[in-house]
Amino acid sequence: MSTLVNRKVLVALSTVVVMSLLVVGCGSSQKVTNTPVATVAPVTPVSIEMSATEKTRFIGYALLLSGGSFQTSAVIDSNKATVLYGTFDEAKKVHPESKATVADYNLYWSTGDAISKTLFEGPVRLLREFPELSSVAMKIPFEGKTYSVDIDRATAEKYFNVNLTEMHKDATNELWRQQIVTPYTSSKDQRAKYAAQFIKIS
Repeated sequence: MSTLVNRKVLVALSTVVVMSLLVVGCGSSQKVTNTPVATVAPVTPVSIEMSATEKTRFIGYALLLSGGSFQTSAVIDSNKATVLYGTFDEAKKVHPESKATVADYNLYWSTGDAISKTLFEGPVRLLREFPELSSVAMKIPFEGKTYSVDIDRATAEKYFNVNLTEMHKDATNELWRQQIVTPYTSSKDQRAKYAAQFIKIS
């Protein structure tokens, strides 16, 4: 009889222990389930503001681009560069020291594909020289039409299949010659393809 009682007591105790474990387990399970999962915010690229010194250098560098003496302004706003060329009279007001004549102006822009060359090479040169720039816009008015281009860094790198930041670090300019000048600048066909895709005429 006592043995039967002892078995009943053991069974009862075992049941209590098992139930306790289940309750504790369920409680801890709920805590894990209700614990908020930490989320990682997407990394947003930080735009580095160009220094005043670099902005001043930019203006001087822009004048070294093709047809620099016919430029009327070169400005940077929110790391976006805009280089404007003008009519002969407009350019003469900005550069009164220039000895260029109307005939020189007309001959310069009408010879070969001078406009396409300028709008082709100018933006990518500026993006290479100034890593902080996010985009470059250029406009050239000639014979009643306005030729313009507006290209950002990512688009330029994808089109030319280059890394402009690495190119900027190359003091020898070898990457520039190998990846831009030889395959693109020296090829009229490549310049024409670029013009068809990026240069707008209005």
